[in-house]
Amino acid sequence: MELSKNWRILIFFLIIIQIIALSFISINNNKYTWDEASYIINAKDLSNNLKPHLENYVAHERHPFMSWWIAGGLMLGLPLFLIKLTSIISLILLLLITYRFVKDKKDQDCALLSILFLISIPTLAFLSTKLLSDLTGLLFFTSVLFCYYWGLEKPKYFLLGGLIAGVSIAVRDSNFILGPIIVSFMLFSWKKVNKKYFFLSIITGILGLLPYFIDNYLRWGNPIARIIKHIQMVQEGIGYQASPLQNIPILWIIVIPLLVGLPIFILAVINVYKNRKMLTAKHKLLLTWFFVLLAYFVINQKITPRLAILFFIPIVILGTKELMKKSKKKFFVLLVLILLLNGFLIVNPFILENTHISKNKNQCFSSVKEIIPFNETLYTNWSPPAVVAMQTQRESIFELKPNQSVSYYLYEKPYEKYTQRTDFNSKNYKVIIDNPDCTVFVKELK
Repeated sequence: MELSKNWRILIFFLIIIQIIALSFISINNNKYTWDEASYIINAKDLSNNLKPHLENYVAHERHPFMSWWIAGGLMLGLPLFLIKLTSIISLILLLLITYRFVKDKKDQDCALLSILFLISIPTLAFLSTKLLSDLTGLLFFTSVLFCYYWGLEKPKYFLLGGLIAGVSIAVRDSNFILGPIIVSFMLFSWKKVNKKYFFLSIITGILGLLPYFIDNYLRWGNPIARIIKHIQMVQEGIGYQASPLQNIPILWIIVIPLLVGLPIFILAVINVYKNRKMLTAKHKLLLTWFFVLLAYFVINQKITPRLAILFFIPIVILGTKELMKKSKKKFFVLLVLILLLNGFLIVNPFILENTHISKNKNQCFSSVKEIIPFNETLYTNWSPPAVVAMQTQRESIFELKPNQSVSYYLYEKPYEKYTQRTDFNSKNYKVIIDNPDCTVFVKELK
């Protein structure tokens, strides 16, 4: 099916509206996650803008690229609210490169719809509003695979793909999975591969990795220290405490269709089945991308939506190709169904709610800065302590040593259901701040 000019204008308009909405949310993001706080604190350390009491929260095991990027912005004098647009800019570039890949010399309508569906996926939309490495990592990941696809016709793209692949490990070390995907795709397309440029791309990949290796060695004494650390963290389940089901990797088979949207996933499966005997190079890349990832994930990777985004592009492209083959009536029914089930534009208020601090919590942080002396340590059940320290500009601790005494205690009420790491006896303490979200206690002098 071919879209009319008016429909193309409408789809383009919807994409622009979503980008503007997500950009607004990004700028107003002040509800930092542990990773966001780590990147900002690391960046302030690199740019020599770190306050002494935050030195305890420098987390050099984090992916270094985002810290380098933020530090560069700070040293150039850019305000943090502009740096917060990093993920949405990455998303825009991701949409553009995906559009080019799908369109090539045709399929303009399929390309336009593909990026509309991508920007409608709640997980991608939410991550685009956070100062995290996910969208930037996905941009690099996708760029590498598209470069190797384009390299089948223009071999010099192999060199660019190798270089970006090396750099991408510094953005997000899980991108090491690019290696098996590229090798598998090259084997499937071996007759079209320029062997000289392909093997030279390995050298450009190593060159791209050098800054990452050097940074690892300088900080940890081992060029691959961060990769080892993150494998260890995954095995220990750090960052995956929300549900026991996250420890069952086989459930990726259920999680992925639900996160990308069941209708578009089913359409992708139908497309692959119909073309199973006539797979193009584009099909081979997208299928290799999906199945190599899936094989690795169901064997070794705990479940988190932040990693599921690696699957979205091949599914959306294949699903959209199948949608374009439907009759006019079925096409519009499925189009509306896909957007509705993904909550396109509808979920934005919920995303905004999860990217800003509530009025009560903001009052707690502000009151702490006003009432508690700068050099005091704050004990808290509020996790993570790095976020509390950054928001209050006071050192915070999450665990008390035996017989350790604290003068101030910040208690976050919504997390009463979680077991605190250290029991707190409020006897001999008085309340100085109290609202529906938190309480601050101060120890009374005897």
